[in-house]
Amino acid sequence: HGIIKKIIIKPNVVGDLHWVESSYDSVHGRITSNWRKRGDQLSMDVIIPASTTATVYVTCEAVSAITEGRKTIDKSEGVTFLRMEEGRAVFEVAAGSYAFRSEMIECEHWRYIRHVDGAEKLYDHRKDPNRVTTMEPGGMCIDSIEIR
Repeated sequence: HGIIKKIIIKPNVVGDLHWVESSYDSVHGRITSNWRKRGDQLSMDVIIPASTTATVYVTCEAVSAITEGRKTIDKSEGVTFLRMEEGRAVFEVAAGSYAFRSEMIECEHWRYIRHVDGAEKLYDHRKDPNRVTTMEPGGMCIDSIEIR
């Protein structure tokens, strides 16, 4: 039996694949990585067994758009933000269960992001495909945006 030295959870959210449920029974216990994509919203549930840690990659626009267990990342016990890497937030996590969620809405022409600190950003894909410029208030007319 080999000793697990490093667990890496790095889902490849690609193409028409909308969900994955996966697990592995290690010598320390079950490792679980389940994710579901709805539009640009990603839900990711991870279980890391006792006596281990993991590096977890969460696809996102910005780390401030991610929650874990309905808490901001900085208030989530056992989760340490390491860096942003190629459109993913990278975290070191202790043994335990985690529920990562992103707060994004995207439609044909617009992407709206509500960050956990309350900041809101709106981008126009037609004019700004790389999402560099945030739309300023008064720059457009929107009747309403509803988030449930």
